[in-house]
Amino acid sequence: MKLLQEMATLSQLAVMQKEIFYERLKPVVKKYRMKKSEVILLFLLHLNPSLKTAKEICRISELKRGNVSILVEALTLRGFIRQETVLSDRRSRNLYLTDKANALIEEFEDEMEKMHNDMLAGISKEELELCTGVFKKISENVEKHSSKNKKNKSEEEGNSYNEESD
Repeated sequence: MKLLQEMATLSQLAVMQKEIFYERLKPVVKKYRMKKSEVILLFLLHLNPSLKTAKEICRISELKRGNVSILVEALTLRGFIRQETVLSDRRSRNLYLTDKANALIEEFEDEMEKMHNDMLAGISKEELELCTGVFKKISENVEKHSSKNKKNKSEEEGNSYNEESD
């Protein structure tokens, strides 16, 4: 029972943090006349420099391939993303943030810094380091046991994955 309470507390924290994030995002979304999902995609690319293709974005996010394609196309047309064909696979395109996207991100990062400071007020550096370490371990454990991870491993090994077989 205690474990369920702890999980519920973590879930509530994540939901509240997400709500605050979206609330702080509103002025940027309004100023640039963007959809929330477009800004989030830009941040995914910014915060994960190793992400280069729409397929990689789908792999690490909850976004569906069709939705990512639509977002990428819209952001490209509006000058926030530049696409280059991958030489080894002409069907794939590497995605790069433009100066316009970087300006938006820089503007929003100031707001994120304020939010970060507000959320961590009264927490010592040591407490934060301990908490970060614990969350990293939890994240690693969740990743190890996630069905998405099992599916990816199975595909890499050439096996088909069936959730019902677990």
